[in-house]
Amino acid sequence: MSLTHVSLMNRKLTSSKAVQAEAAKLDRRYLLVYDLAQGKRTHWWQLSFDPAEGVTFSLEEPTQEPDLLLQGDYVEYIRFMKMMAAGEAEEADQPLTMIGDEKFMEKVKAAFEESRKAATVPIKFPDL
Repeated sequence: MSLTHVSLMNRKLTSSKAVQAEAAKLDRRYLLVYDLAQGKRTHWWQLSFDPAEGVTFSLEEPTQEPDLLLQGDYVEYIRFMKMMAAGEAEEADQPLTMIGDEKFMEKVKAAFEESRKAATVPIKFPDL
């Protein structure tokens, strides 16, 4: 994922009234972090759900403990995402290990779903 892609996603998230409305209902800031290993390299993806600031996406390494950490292999996860996009896999098949608040997705579900609708940008996945 490129910085250009993330910038576009964040613009879409910021401009979505539905995303802002759902985030405003949250009782506090929540953080979802993906820790994806590719050899010695780590790919960080962060989604912050904040009642005051809305939802934002980042490629930075987290500076605070996430509410939910998803860990796994980058290549395996990209292959899974390609299969999801092609309708060949379901969310339940996700190849990542979840660490943290098991009820996280229940708490942010509405904001997450609105974010997905607002900020999904067509992407050509790399051949791995």
